[in-house]
Amino acid sequence: MVKIKSLETIKNRWSSAIPRVPGAYKEGVSTVTDWKERALEGQSLYEKKMSDAAILKRRAKALENVSTDEWKSKAANLGSARIGAGMSANVDKYTKGFAPFREAIANTSLPPRSEDGMQNLTNRAGAVVQALIQKKKELVG
Repeated sequence: MVKIKSLETIKNRWSSAIPRVPGAYKEGVSTVTDWKERALEGQSLYEKKMSDAAILKRRAKALENVSTDEWKSKAANLGSARIGAGMSANVDKYTKGFAPFREAIANTSLPPRSEDGMQNLTNRAGAVVQALIQKKKELVG
């Protein structure tokens, strides 16, 4: 038989680690120098794994194990508590990322309105969507 700590001990050690984890995490992150290069080196393996049927089935099985109530509870309680701080910390990144798309929208010439509402939707909204698609192609390739 394998000796293992009780579930209560494991739970207590997990809980007692929580106050020190954010600092240790931040310290670990500060020592990383080549995360992007290493991530890009692994791109082909990532693509291979993301097309592996067994991995995709494992994902589906994991999703099946989470109830809608559990997902809603975590999203409402954890997600809602974190989203504001995350948005505040990234407002400049958001602004910089959206700027080219905002410019594309602002520079789009819209055709005149017609009497047909559906034609207006197709022609006018379509022009905006096309400008956004083009801008994304320019930026991402």
